[in-house]
Amino acid sequence: MFDEKLFKAYISLKGATLKDVAENLEISTTTLHRKIRRDGDFTREEITKLLEYLNIYTPEPIFFTKELAETQKN
Repeated sequence: MFDEKLFKAYISLKGATLKDVAENLEISTTTLHRKIRRDGDFTREEITKLLEYLNIYTPEPIFFTKELAETQKN
C-alpha cells in the first residue's frame, strides 16, 4: 500500500514540491497526482528515481508495499 502522507513528508523534508518531484520523474504533475491517488502505478524506474531524489536508502522503500519492494530486488 502506498503511504501518501509519508511520501509527502519526505518531499517536504527535502524542501521540494510535487512539481519538483514530477519534473525529476519527467512526468506531468497531473500524472504524479494520479499515481499518488493510486489511479496509476509508479514504474520501477520511477521508484528508483524517487528513492534517489528523496535520499531514501532503507533496505526497502518505506512508502510502498513489501511486495513491491521485493520486486525491486529482483
